[in-house]
This record gives sequence, C-alpha cells and structure tokens, in this order.
Amino acid sequence: MYFANGSEFFAMGGHGLYVWASYGLMTLCLAALIIGSRLSQRRWLALQRRRRHIAEQHFSRERAGTSARVTPSQSLPPSPVQER
Repeated sequence: MYFANGSEFFAMGGHGLYVWASYGLMTLCLAALIIGSRLSQRRWLALQRRRRHIAEQHFSRERAGTSARVTPSQSLPPSPVQER
C-alpha cells in the first residue's frame, strides 16, 4: 500500500485510530510487564540478601558458642512461594 503523504500514512485509510491505539496499548502492556518484572526481581533479591545475612549471623553465633536465637526484628515475612 502506498501513501502519498504522512497524514495519509497516519490515517491508514480511515483505520488509523484503531491501528495506532493497538500499537500504543501493546507498548504500554509491554512496558508494564518489563517494569513489573524488574520490581519483582529486586524484591526477591533483597529478600535473599536479608535471608543470607540472618543465616550468616546465626552460624557465626553457633561457631562462637553464643545463643543463636533470632530476635523479632530479624524475623522474615512468609515466603511468597508456597510449597506443595
């Protein structure tokens, strides 16, 4: 299909509104998916760092012979992944 000028290209023979709206919606959904995935990854990595830190404290106390009790401030929220 050949368009004589830019405005005809964007009008798409009267279907431009639907074509460009679908491209815009697809771009918005793709951006939301990418941003959501990155945020989820960052939360997961922060949780793993916190768990590793608590485990290191626990095992260093055991080696030193002191109490290895975890205080409420060190407790973790339940894991978002439920085991079956």
